[in-house]
Amino acid sequence: RFYKSGADAPHREFSNLFRATITVDGKSYPSVENFYISQKFVGTDDDYAEKIRGITNPTLVTGMGRSKEHPSRADWEEVKVGVLHAGMAAKFAQHADLMDKLRATGTAALEYESPADAFMGIGADGTGANHVGKILMAIRAGAGATA
Repeated sequence: RFYKSGADAPHREFSNLFRATITVDGKSYPSVENFYISQKFVGTDDDYAEKIRGITNPTLVTGMGRSKEHPSRADWEEVKVGVLHAGMAAKFAQHADLMDKLRATGTAALEYESPADAFMGIGADGTGANHVGKILMAIRAGAGATA
């Protein structure tokens, strides 16, 4: 199980907030979180998406994604898991040291232990969809399909 990205957090490198620059479609992002949240606004508020891309603190980016002042793309609910998969795949493909840490988990179940997010994580009661964990396990296994 993992959750936080702080220096003392177990498996912190699996967090989307972990600072590991990724490049997707020729653009650099300080973290997977920057990529993921910026994509929520592509096509509806490109200036805001670019602002998110440039923020160096991924924790601030998370809050920016909840903005009601900027319209999210109409298909966001349908594409968000695939977008996250693309960002996470880029992270582990572009950082061999992080891929080594992911592979070192063997066949262990990976669970994003967010108490507040039962979609991307396991939620407060541990029964959430755990899409972050599923994506990590798919990347670890070499699967190209979205979890």
